[in-house]
Amino acid sequence: MQTEKTISADVDISKEEKKAESNVTREQYLRFFDINMGFWDHLSEHEHDRLDFPKPKGANFYPKDMTIEEWDKYVSSLKEDEQAEAKAYHAKSHINIFFPPKKKKKKKKKKKILMNLFKMYKKWLESASVLLGEAAEVLNKKDKYESLVKYLESRCKAFLSNDYIASDVDWLNIKEESLIDATIGPYEVYEDELLNQKAAFKSCICIRDAESSRKLQLFASKLQELENALPCADELKNPHIVEGKPIVVVDQVMFGGERGGPQTAAFNLPNDERVTTKYGNKLVILRNVQKAKFNKVLIPICELSLDPSQRTLVSFDSFFNHILCHEMCHSLGPHQLNQTKYGVSTVRAALGPNYSFIEEAKADIVGLWALLYLMKHGDFPNDKDNTQYKSVLITYLASMFRSIRFGLKEAHGKGTALQLNWIVEKGGFVVDKETGFFKVDFDKIESSVQSLANEVLTIQGTANRDKAEVLAKKYAINAPPTQKILDALLHKGVPVDIQPIYEWKVDGVVV
Repeated sequence: MQTEKTISADVDISKEEKKAESNVTREQYLRFFDINMGFWDHLSEHEHDRLDFPKPKGANFYPKDMTIEEWDKYVSSLKEDEQAEAKAYHAKSHINIFFPPKKKKKKKKKKKILMNLFKMYKKWLESASVLLGEAAEVLNKKDKYESLVKYLESRCKAFLSNDYIASDVDWLNIKEESLIDATIGPYEVYEDELLNQKAAFKSCICIRDAESSRKLQLFASKLQELENALPCADELKNPHIVEGKPIVVVDQVMFGGERGGPQTAAFNLPNDERVTTKYGNKLVILRNVQKAKFNKVLIPICELSLDPSQRTLVSFDSFFNHILCHEMCHSLGPHQLNQTKYGVSTVRAALGPNYSFIEEAKADIVGLWALLYLMKHGDFPNDKDNTQYKSVLITYLASMFRSIRFGLKEAHGKGTALQLNWIVEKGGFVVDKETGFFKVDFDKIESSVQSLANEVLTIQGTANRDKAEVLAKKYAINAPPTQKILDALLHKGVPVDIQPIYEWKVDGVVV
């Protein structure tokens, strides 16, 4: 189903496969296809510009040549309740409609058909519903899985009705006694680069670490305190944050569906504001994925990017804790807007195609601010000589060269470039002109972080799409010092990301 959401039905997959196999082996091609869930390299910045086979920015959610203007015109022609449905990110928001054809000389006019995705993928959803039901039956015979069974059963119904609210709430309420943690359904909008509006399906099966999860649960009660202290105007802050959100540490054993591009290291879901406003979110930390990224990618990056005087302070704990705060901070800041004032009710709708990269930049920079705040208030460990504090900032800097390699057209990579260039401009990061290595200026870094956090939060809270675009043009670039590091990483063969390979033992045999 994920492949069909990415690739139009009029594409000849076998033809593209043969074309690709003229340059690579079949095994290499299939591995590439599996990693990216399609023909296009999710980490390339040029897949929309290819002359031979460009990737539509709206993937297969919309007619491949549809423009934002055509979409806006269509939505504005609907009744108010229909507009809300059209803008929703679940599949049923696509109602059978016809766009007026573009004028073409002496050519037959063609209608653009916007399909009902819920009906298009019905066969897949029905099959998935049956499988979830079978899984629920198996678990129902085991002890301590009642809450997971309830989620799976309600998700079965959601796949057939396209109403995910009840099952999202059931997912939030899966109890810690359940060893298995499952996340299945339509969540992220990264694939929809045209409007950042339509969600793709994914599935993530994990094994819980109950003890580690309990240790982190403390931070679920800190959200309102952090929201109140945000470095932005008070009118942009939410006085009614839903606290006590579950924080779950897991080891991932399977990931399917929308998994092209950067491998997920953690997630904060659901994304549906109708659910999160009332019930909050759940934060899932994929510990084994994070460890693999740290060891296989970040450590080699440090050797080629950081000043030797700071390199040794990079640590997994600092890497892990920033990802934790990054995901927590997706819940902070503006999400809902005054529709009368701004014409839309959510930041997602207001920022449109700029939403994902601004939101990732916010989670990163506010996440760093929050981590430093919590350290100062004794919620994270520090020491007398501030070694832990320095480690957090240095590890954050090193990890920027990891994320920025995802590309300037990918939300995380673009958001990271914005942060890096802003902080360099403000003096928080310094580049050695002789060696090209980066280092943290501890006297200027916090003011740099706070100024960018304020900028991004204000853009979201004032629905300022134009300012988001200006910010992107100025800062979401690879400046010469950054490009020098990226070239060195490429030359050295440092991997951009990991490809998880899962093994299970059946009757003592690895399969």
